[in-house]
Amino acid sequence: MTDWPEIEHAWRTSGASTRRLARRYGVAESTLRHRARVGGWVREQRPLTLHVITSEAATAHLTPLEYLLAVMRDENAPMDRRMDAAIMAAPYCHAKASGN
Repeated sequence: MTDWPEIEHAWRTSGASTRRLARRYGVAESTLRHRARVGGWVREQRPLTLHVITSEAATAHLTPLEYLLAVMRDENAPMDRRMDAAIMAAPYCHAKASGN
């Protein structure tokens, strides 16, 4: 039996993608998205601090950079959180322009 209250809690608080949560709990991603939309689930917005990044990345078995890129690409994440992740990841993905 599917534990929807547990899934909802994880969806609201973990920061993990819908796809990752669907795999973790053995449900279809489309079903999870539907339940979230119909149920009015709202993700808690946690500021992207070094502690949040490293702990959530470790939980998801990702490097901090992989975690930031996942947040940046998550269409369900609030745009300001996605932008913060992009800004934090950019120095590790793009070379700095030379001063000349």
